[in-house]
This record gives sequence, C-alpha cells and structure tokens, in this order.
Amino acid sequence: MSGEPASKKQKVEDGVKDTFDEATQKSLEALDQVQGELDALNEKASAEIIEIEKKYIHLREPFFVDRQKLIAKIPNFWITVFTNHPILNQLLTEEDEEALHYLSTLNVVEEFGDGKNGFKIKFSFDTNPFFNNSEIVKEIITPNNGEPQASCTKIDWKPNKDLTQTKDRNAPSFFLWLVDVSEPGDEIAEVLKDEVWVNPVQFFLMPDLAGDTEDSDVEEDDLQE
Repeated sequence: MSGEPASKKQKVEDGVKDTFDEATQKSLEALDQVQGELDALNEKASAEIIEIEKKYIHLREPFFVDRQKLIAKIPNFWITVFTNHPILNQLLTEEDEEALHYLSTLNVVEEFGDGKNGFKIKFSFDTNPFFNNSEIVKEIITPNNGEPQASCTKIDWKPNKDLTQTKDRNAPSFFLWLVDVSEPGDEIAEVLKDEVWVNPVQFFLMPDLAGDTEDSDVEEDDLQE
C-alpha cells in the first residue's frame, strides 16, 4: 500500500493534465511501470521461497522424528523446557505445570499453498487427570491477502478439572492461551514455532527460572538480616 489517495492514483493513471505538468506525468507513468515490474518480481520471489521452504520442511522431517525418539527417553523434558523458557514461564500457573507434566510430544507442522500459509502446533498428552484428549492442536492460518485466523481442538475436560474456568480469565495461563483464538498472531505461538520447536534442548539445559527467583529471594533475605 502506497498510502496515496485513490482519486489521485486515478488521475495519474488517466494522465490528467490539471494535476501534474507533462514532464512530471511522464515520469510518474514510467515510475508506475517500473513499480509494476518490481511487484511482479517480488511475487515470483515469494513463490520460489515457498517452494524452498517446502523442500527443507521435507528434508528436516526425519531429523525431527529421530529427535523425538531421543526426547521420549528423557523424563519431564517438555515441562522442563516450558518452565525454563523466559516467556512461557510467565504464562504457567501451578495447575498448568501439573497438566504439562503429561505432555509427551510437541510438534509444529508448517503449511504452504492452497491459498493460505500457516502452521499447526500439536500437543500430545499421556493419560492424565485433567482431560480426555490425547492430542490438542492449535492452528494459525493466514489466507493470501487476508488476516490471520486461529482454531483449537475442543478440550474434553474431566469433571471439575477445567483449567480455563477455575481461575481469573485476565490472569496469564497456558491453557487459557491455548483455547483463545481471538488473537491468532500472538507472541506465544511464534515463540513455540520459532524458538521452542527449533531448538528445545537449549531451553531444557537452561537454569530453572523459578528456582533462580527463589534463590535470589533467599539471598536478599540473608543480606537484609
């Protein structure tokens, strides 16, 4: 979008003489032609980039499979990643952490083509006391020339275990974020896709943020004494 009023654009296209002098009009017409060629080149580049992305998504897939097999051998891997991540950590309530102890697999699937681009975040859970779902999927899709749209699997909560109903809906909560589809372009989805999914090991190996906070509180108390 150029920000130029539509009426003025029309005058440029129609060669209206009372808006620009002849030399300016010719320059604008030539400029419009060059801009059209640039736009066409950008569209071609976007199409080629998508094809490259598709190629490397396919090439990375077996490595993701191998990675998950190894992750499955490490106790409490994903809950540790979540609690160690500086942004996700701020989202977790005590109840969220209890439920996320049952998270066995996190998978991000990027999708291109068919007039839309986007990704799915798939959370697989072991049998747990909170809900009956074995998999919960949050999908973020951006149609071509459209606004992002979000959807989420309906969570089949067990009696009196609905983590979205037992707390202040204005307070941070992972499961409130998960079921909220009103802001599809939010930071948490991007963090999961671009940071946690890309390299979860770095967050697993980070110091426990909650533990660090408690330690610092103890140190401050000691100093005050």
